Amino acid sequence: MTGHEQQMEGYADIIGIAALRRLLPVSVERIHKALARGDKHLNSIPLELWDKAAGVDNPERSRTGKFDMAYGEVFTSANSRGLSLSIRVSILKHVAKYHTALNPPQEDGADETT
Repeated sequence: MTGHEQQMEGYADIIGIAALRRLLPVSVERIHKALARGDKHLNSIPLELWDKAAGVDNPERSRTGKFDMAYGEVFTSANSRGLSLSIRVSILKHVAKYHTALNPPQEDGADETT
């Protein structure tokens, strides 16, 4: 993993990989297809979907710094204080790539994070 990927992995561990997996804005199949087409940054999935999943559903308010925290129990002030929207999106994309598409959850529901 690159330094950036290691940093996103650290954030994902703190926030909770299973909880972040539930926030992904598209299906696992769509993530698989994007990666199979060579879209390693998942940029073919519209940014507004990632933004909304990361906690902003009103772009006008996001410019004022007042974020609408979708699924507030996941990104809380305790575990993600000071994380910008772009970092939260990066965390979700990391989980989509490394913990969903490349390393799906085990059948019994246990997380495999290694």
